[in-house]
Amino acid sequence: MTKRKETKKATIEALRGEARLLSTAGIMLLAVGLPLTLGLVAPALNPEGASPLTPLAIGGGPVLVGYLICVAASWRLSQAKKLSQRSQAKKVSQPAQANKAPQRRRKTALAA
Repeated sequence: MTKRKETKKATIEALRGEARLLSTAGIMLLAVGLPLTLGLVAPALNPEGASPLTPLAIGGGPVLVGYLICVAASWRLSQAKKLSQRSQAKKVSQPAQANKAPQRRRKTALAA
């Protein structure tokens, strides 16, 4: 295996690993942020309760960051898929070209 193929494979695996880590972190933030926000909505709906902006101020941050982290993970997975498809396409096209015999030109009366 050439060094370039090894580097591409390492890059694909690195992107997939980063995506797994980022998606786990994003889901954890969403798992904390969403229940926290919903839990703060009930007191905010009371006329004498907390400010209506409290759920957004406290729970909005983790929800937004978790969503953005999941978007970054999705982008990394799509990049890894593109690299993988390119390398697969090259593997498929190379053997097909190797099997073709070079075509010779026919000699014509003018070429002779």
